[in-house]
Amino acid sequence: MLLSIMEKEYFIIWDGEKREVRSEGEVFFMKNYINKLLRLLIFVSVIIFSALSQSSGESSVPGSLLDLEEAFQKVAENVSPSVVNISTRSSMNADIEILPFDKDLKDKFPWFEDFFSNLPEENILCAASGVIISEDGFVITNAHVVKDTSKLSITTHNGKKYEDLQIVGIDSETDLAVIKIKSPHKFSVAPLGNSDNVKVGSWAIAIGNPFGYSSTLTVGIISATGRDFYEGGYGDMSNLIQTDASINPGNSGGALVNIRGEVIGINTAIISAGGRSSGIGFAIPVNIVKKVSKQLIEKGKVLRGWLGVVIKDLSSELSSYFGADNGVLIEDIIPGGPADNGGIKSGDIVLSIDDAEMDSVRKLQNTISGKSPGEKITLSVLRNKKKETVTLIVGQRPEERKKDISHSTVPHSEEWRGLSVEDLTDDLSSRLKQNKGVIVRGVKTGSLAEESGIKPGNIIIKINDRELNNIKDYKDFIKSIKNKEDVVCLVYDGKYMTFLVIKGE
Repeated sequence: MLLSIMEKEYFIIWDGEKREVRSEGEVFFMKNYINKLLRLLIFVSVIIFSALSQSSGESSVPGSLLDLEEAFQKVAENVSPSVVNISTRSSMNADIEILPFDKDLKDKFPWFEDFFSNLPEENILCAASGVIISEDGFVITNAHVVKDTSKLSITTHNGKKYEDLQIVGIDSETDLAVIKIKSPHKFSVAPLGNSDNVKVGSWAIAIGNPFGYSSTLTVGIISATGRDFYEGGYGDMSNLIQTDASINPGNSGGALVNIRGEVIGINTAIISAGGRSSGIGFAIPVNIVKKVSKQLIEKGKVLRGWLGVVIKDLSSELSSYFGADNGVLIEDIIPGGPADNGGIKSGDIVLSIDDAEMDSVRKLQNTISGKSPGEKITLSVLRNKKKETVTLIVGQRPEERKKDISHSTVPHSEEWRGLSVEDLTDDLSSRLKQNKGVIVRGVKTGSLAEESGIKPGNIIIKINDRELNNIKDYKDFIKSIKNKEDVVCLVYDGKYMTFLVIKGE
């Protein structure tokens, strides 16, 4: 029997004879009858298959599931011995805010605080995780785990406790730290994979010590890659791996592993309203871990590459103007910097660095940050709508420049109506014929500053009647502004002066 539905003509083929179905009721009856018949056939087939499997003595569990189960077991067996339990103790006065990480991290990632809520105000004891990366006892963990601790201990997989430890180096910018276990023993080492090969949808296995339960393994998938958390930042605390493998307090510093038993990331944070896993966890890619840990072990600190440029993502209007489908715009050059010395010019579009395409400010920043000072790189740039190749030597990012960029991209964007500014450089001041004011370097999405119409690259000449000579004037003046007070800004957009109102909170 076959029910055919074509262009609202219904008929039944029964014993080779075609019979027309005239009413909708008859059609409904036949559909229902066929569905029940199909379910009955499936049910009978399952019973027959089960009976045959049992009679032949074979397992009713598909072989593919058994293979997957065995893969998880091998990961636990091979990787767990290299994941350690880290206990830290800090003594703080009752009037000091309790955080197991520095204030800069809290400002950038407020959900870190959920990891360690409701702790006593004195003699704080915290549990976390770490991963052994060398036989002689170097352990990688999170910076927020070990920073400002007064006492530290590590317990390995076999239950042995070590207290003779050295904090080799801390890099808050990537939230990574290296600890050395001072012991003649050889330790089990975790195999490190390649995070560039991580694909969304792949298996993800988190191994750590949530709530102090050692060697806990949880399973999920890679939910996303390349996750960022703050706009305009300069560091590597971006490009994170997102997973739904359960990550809880105590997992910080533990391993995120693929199905082959290779570490692909170091667990660092969760997004949660109550400090418990909500299926959104993040890990620092292991390729970043390799670079940072190597420098911390060898130098005790991380030296980062620097070009000395002011850069901007291409909008559709800018793409059309410069004749570039993709790339990153060089807005300004810091005099005497590596880019200046190498021949980069304002208005260049960086298309690639060492054959790696540059499609965003974030990617260019992370690429240069990951280069070693003194390293030679080749840039493909679009200049006056023609491709050119520029070779230059990467510089070492000055600490003072790091501070300037940090101030221009994080504190004020969060502390004052979503606006971040910095001083005008001499070169920019000369080209724009403006020697007063502060330049807008960031406008937070959805903020009061964005609603006012102020854009990155604008120069704020005045706020109300207060003329601004530099960023110090700006900082001093905004302290006097009440939260609910509207302010009028005189803004230069590169062509015209305009008045814009930033509303109060």
